[in-house]
Amino acid sequence: MVALSFGLHLPPAVSGPVLVSGSSVYVGRGCLEQAIEFCRSNGLVIVGMEGVKTDGSAIMPTMEFIADLSEIDGQWQERVVASSDAASLIAVQWSGLTGFDFVEFEVAAE
Repeated sequence: MVALSFGLHLPPAVSGPVLVSGSSVYVGRGCLEQAIEFCRSNGLVIVGMEGVKTDGSAIMPTMEFIADLSEIDGQWQERVVASSDAASLIAVQWSGLTGFDFVEFEVAAE
């Protein structure tokens, strides 16, 4: 298993705001389901999600919007599906909340 961030491969798969800073890609809060589907379709296990805020010049992590999905067990494809399902539930829970603008996904490839 190799842990990685999306790198520059995600933006074409998401039709909304995407913030790129260095090697990190942050998905706009309204595009989380598209990013999750990208992971599912590409066989990526989502091991974590972190909401961040930005003021236009800095990216600031938010302690209230962190999800650790690294404990999901099973065969690889089972983990892909289970982590995507869990991330979708988290996206729904976060959707009505304020305090973050973008989400960084930590993913793993087989």
